[in-house]
Amino acid sequence: MAKHDKEVRMMGRDWLNLSSRQRSLWVERAVRYWRGRGFPYVELSHDEAEREILSLLRCVPQKMFTRDSLRVSTVGLRLANYYHPQMWHVPVHDYKAPFESFQDDACLRECIRNSFRSFPDSNSVNARCLRATLKSYRRTTRVSNFRPTVARALCDRYSDAGGKVLDFSAGYGGRLLGCVSLPRNYIGIDPCTAQVTGLRAMAKLLKHKLPGTATIIQGCAEDEMLNFHRNSFDFVVSSPPFFNHERYAEEPTQSYIRYPSYEQWRKHFLEAVLRECHRVLKPGRILALSATNPPGIPVMADILEMHKPWFRLQRVIKMPIYRLPFQCNRAARAFKSASILILAKS
Repeated sequence: MAKHDKEVRMMGRDWLNLSSRQRSLWVERAVRYWRGRGFPYVELSHDEAEREILSLLRCVPQKMFTRDSLRVSTVGLRLANYYHPQMWHVPVHDYKAPFESFQDDACLRECIRNSFRSFPDSNSVNARCLRATLKSYRRTTRVSNFRPTVARALCDRYSDAGGKVLDFSAGYGGRLLGCVSLPRNYIGIDPCTAQVTGLRAMAKLLKHKLPGTATIIQGCAEDEMLNFHRNSFDFVVSSPPFFNHERYAEEPTQSYIRYPSYEQWRKHFLEAVLRECHRVLKPGRILALSATNPPGIPVMADILEMHKPWFRLQRVIKMPIYRLPFQCNRAARAFKSASILILAKS
């Protein structure tokens, strides 16, 4: 491994100063290295995990909020992503997953060239830089994880110490990590076996390191929530799947497979889950939903219409997300944003 590392250790600016032939030789050397090593999944040592945890604990939740938005921070994100290597395999809409692009020699070769060009001040073919270029190569993209610092800030503002927090689509663990960084009792539901395996592994690591607790339930939210008592949760924070926009798995419990048309999904998953959130929340408490409208799928618009019998829209918080340097131009600035709907139980 050390031999391979030496062979591909090259700063982007140095590569840019080489002749065309020398550049090609370095690209081929990097291709051979990564073909031998395999996909550049996130790696995390014990010490690195400890530093991620300490950095998250040092994050002051109140300082995350500005007037109508949350500050940008990726603290804790690497730790959460580490437990979910399958996220690099998930297709989004009609895009390819990064793993699929990595498997194609021509795509990998072009991604390595892009990495040299895009990261002049870094060892440009290391795992971090290659992951960055792979997830935005042409018609390639990757599912995203919820920012742990945002979950920490929301839990701090909208729940009390010792409170029960529900996440009906637990996903890749960003909300779990942020929640248990506070003295809260997190309960997450997810139907995907790979997600549940990763969530439980992370919860085991965090059990004696953070003040909160985590319970992970594998199942369909619209079914599992029926087992909770009325008025039993202090806060609900989640991000619903956007029908079939992101296809996390092919298991029959996936909501887009269980309800194959959008109208079915809207009625039997989205509406059912909103209704159950109202039932299980204590009076006056908050449901915080990260939502958007993917192409042709009006999830956010439907939530804004559907919530009215049960919730009052208190505010919409913008959550800025960094763009990678090579994704920025006059039309696409350094940040894009997602919305978090703050809904108060009527």
